[in-house]
Amino acid sequence: MKNYLAIALLIVSAAITSCSPSKGKQVAQAPLATTADGKEIGSAKFFLLDDGQIRMDLEINFPARADSTVAVHFHEHGDCGNMGENTHGHWNPTKEAHGKWGSAAYHSGD
Repeated sequence: MKNYLAIALLIVSAAITSCSPSKGKQVAQAPLATTADGKEIGSAKFFLLDDGQIRMDLEINFPARADSTVAVHFHEHGDCGNMGENTHGHWNPTKEAHGKWGSAAYHSGD
């Protein structure tokens, strides 16, 4: 009876492990910085998943601002010099119109 219980527990634990989402392998990391002074406020970590997709985890730390909108943009280049002008445009692989989430037009970098 003990053998059956051990085998059943082994099968259940294997099934649970195989159903849990893969955390993936971290393949890149980038600091996140403010445009004005270049102060680092977080990081972006990129993970290669078993199915070939990329997962991005963001950690952003900034002070609360009452009645304000805070935006995060992904730019073509990581150089925030010249008051952000060196970053070029927002990352926009699908060439969609610029906007903001929830509006009729926005792209992946908004």
